[in-house]
Amino acid sequence: SCATASSAEEGFEQAEENTPDAIILDVRLPGIDGLAAMERLQTLAPQAPITVITAHGDLSTAVEAVRRGAFDYLAKPFALDQVEGVLERALQW
Repeated sequence: SCATASSAEEGFEQAEENTPDAIILDVRLPGIDGLAAMERLQTLAPQAPITVITAHGDLSTAVEAVRRGAFDYLAKPFALDQVEGVLERALQW
């Protein structure tokens, strides 16, 4: 199954209720930003690989996320098959 959240705080609640197998996380979020959210999600769901989404012009943020333990990143705009490929690799990780 798949769950969505419109904020990091909502994502934290969902991760506490039902531990995710993988996480796709935008770095630009209302409230807590994606990099700060990633740290909390790594604590709530340490086994879940996190893929971050970033704007094409903000690749340094994606590199920083990977340095902090993100599994991979997707730069906007991206195609659906790119998401599928990243999720397949993440779930096999």
